[in-house]
Formats: sequence, C-alpha cells, structure tokens
Amino acid sequence: PAMFRSMMTFADQEVYAGEYLVIHFRYQEEEVDVHLEVDEYDGVAADCMNAAASTQATSDVRDFWVRGYQGLSDSNGAISIADSPYADSAIMDAVAWSDRFWDPEAKYSSFGTSYTEQVMLSLLARNGWSWPNDELRPEGCIRTETSTSTRSMNRMPGGEDLDLPSDWHICPTGMSSFGYENSIEVHTP
Repeated sequence: PAMFRSMMTFADQEVYAGEYLVIHFRYQEEEVDVHLEVDEYDGVAADCMNAAASTQATSDVRDFWVRGYQGLSDSNGAISIADSPYADSAIMDAVAWSDRFWDPEAKYSSFGTSYTEQVMLSLLARNGWSWPNDELRPEGCIRTETSTSTRSMNRMPGGEDLDLPSDWHICPTGMSSFGYENSIEVHTP
C-alpha cells in the first residue's frame, strides 16, 4: 500500500460470498470507450451488474476501472489488497509475478529496476508474499513466461493460500477466468 503506480480505492460496500469483482488495468487510454467504464457499486449486486458498457466489461460480475491508465508489467510486478488505502495498512492478500531469472551480477535482485525490487522487499517485510529462505529472487514469483491474454494466472480454487508461487498456475489456452471461478486445469508447454 505504500508503494504503487496504480491504486484502486473501493468505497464501502457489501461483497457477498461467491461474488466476483473484476478490476481492469490497461496501458493506454481508449478515448472512445472511457465514458462507458462505469464502476459497478451497489448494495445489491444484481442491480449494478452490466452498468459498465465498455467492450472490456465482464458480464454478470461487478467491473471496476483503475484510473490513470497505468497498466500492469508483463515482465514482473505485484498486486496487493490492503484493508485501507493508508500506507501502513495491513496487506490482506498479494501476488508477485516475474519472467526474469536470478543473475548474481545483476542489480536490483535481478528484477530490472530499483522500484520493482523495493516493492518485492516491501511484500516480503510485510508478509504479503513469501520467498524460499527469504531470498529475494524472481524465481520466487509466479512464472509468467507462458501466460497470455487467454492463458491467465489462476489461484487453485479451494487451495491453501501460502503466499507462494505454488498457490498459482497458468491455465490452458482459452480458459482464462476473469470474473469466473478459476480453472483447475494447468497449461503444459
């Protein structure tokens, strides 16, 4: 919560067990579509679904849009969910991903930038993500080399949340699950 390039702060609302929310990030503004990006807040989920008419909206779930048009890195990064927007708030959940590899001669723990290294160190210090033996290396993140727009990162449904890459997998082509239960099928390259 203290280090971010994009932030989504939710207004108080009820979210029901089994309900899905989709948070949209993107790299560039789609000027034609931006006015259709409606954050679907409501006390009754059924009353607000499909209020967002954007071509990127997901039917039958609530859609939310990160403002500022900051997309997510393909190579490595992290997302955390905190209990408040304050810098010292507790991390409720997080995910860290990378397609990089440890190089003992590389700077920034091989994450490419000082900023990304600091984000990863913050997750480690605040128990948002775990690295084996507390060694900060890209291999301690979810490996994303085989991820695409149709092969998304999925947390194993019903699995234990250990804040480790083993909690996650890449689903097979065509089984991305944005707004739906994650696939248990695993992509094999």
